Amino acid sequence: TNWVSMWGSSDFNWIFQFWAKSGSPQESMDKLWNMSPVKYLGEAKTPTLIIHNEHDHRCPIEQGEQAFVALKRAGVETEFVRFPEEPHGLSRIGRTDRRIARLNHILRWMDKYLK
Repeated sequence: TNWVSMWGSSDFNWIFQFWAKSGSPQESMDKLWNMSPVKYLGEAKTPTLIIHNEHDHRCPIEQGEQAFVALKRAGVETEFVRFPEEPHGLSRIGRTDRRIARLNHILRWMDKYLK
């Protein structure tokens, strides 16, 4: 969502220097910001379901929160579902009841917007 803030809060912030060829925010603030989806969410129109896990160290919860706020400010129909105590891989390794709940949220959203 925001490559500037994710650089310092994710468990793989060091990879940005390699993967994105961008360097740190101190070196490449403009480049990181221009690569950040949140910069462009003000133009979004598509209803969006955001599912995020509170113990996700790969994509910290604040990334989902930033997307949610940006979409709401843009007037986009948006819902934010958060799962406590779940890591990045909820869909594969999370608690069974939460994996089922996640799928039910997705089915409900798809049923509402894709019929």
